[in-house]
Amino acid sequence: APVNVGTTAQVKNGGLSVNAFTAWLDSYFAGKVGIGTVSPAYKLDVNGDVINNGWYRSQGATGWYSESYGGGWYMQDSTWIRSYGSKPVYMSNGLDTGAASGIGCGGGLGGSYILQVCGSAGVGAAAFYYTSDSSLKKDIVNLDGSLEKVLKLQGVSFSWKEDGSKNIGVIAQDVEKIYPELVNTDKKTGLKSVEYGNLVAPLIEAIKEQQKQIDELRVEIDSLKSFR
Repeated sequence: APVNVGTTAQVKNGGLSVNAFTAWLDSYFAGKVGIGTVSPAYKLDVNGDVINNGWYRSQGATGWYSESYGGGWYMQDSTWIRSYGSKPVYMSNGLDTGAASGIGCGGGLGGSYILQVCGSAGVGAAAFYYTSDSSLKKDIVNLDGSLEKVLKLQGVSFSWKEDGSKNIGVIAQDVEKIYPELVNTDKKTGLKSVEYGNLVAPLIEAIKEQQKQIDELRVEIDSLKSFR
């Protein structure tokens, strides 16, 4: 039998209606509960804000879903929190993952990098600036023998095994033999990567050494011409 609570309570068919001044609670025992609505569409249908002073727990591959916009968060394994509905994630105030974690794009976080991008990446910045202030450095020594070392480097063209796309560059294992400080080996995967930007330093010194040789040859040529 229906139960009435409140001086102006209204009985719903086979259910419970509570009216305390302007607050309404409509509860139905036919499998659905409505709060703030007389026609609940789900097991619990709330029309209004909900405050929860504890965990919201879900089971299975379910989570939070926006009925209006078709996106949400969920988990289907013990590893990843996933975006539902193929929705991108927008954060206007930045993202801090903490010192012991990182961000992976296109292939997860298989390595030990703070930011790992597996695949091509486009950057809209006009320039990149690397920290290089002298006050942060010690044991500064000019590079010697750069021309000889650079001549041992081999530029190559190649295709990536993953997607067959063509590119040019160097081979990390070859660079490591000459400039080991420019090669990083991932502790988890064993894959090697090259710090291409820092190759500029030996290239600068190699050009200077080569120019010195050219200048010396010019002096010799001019000297030989003077004997004619």
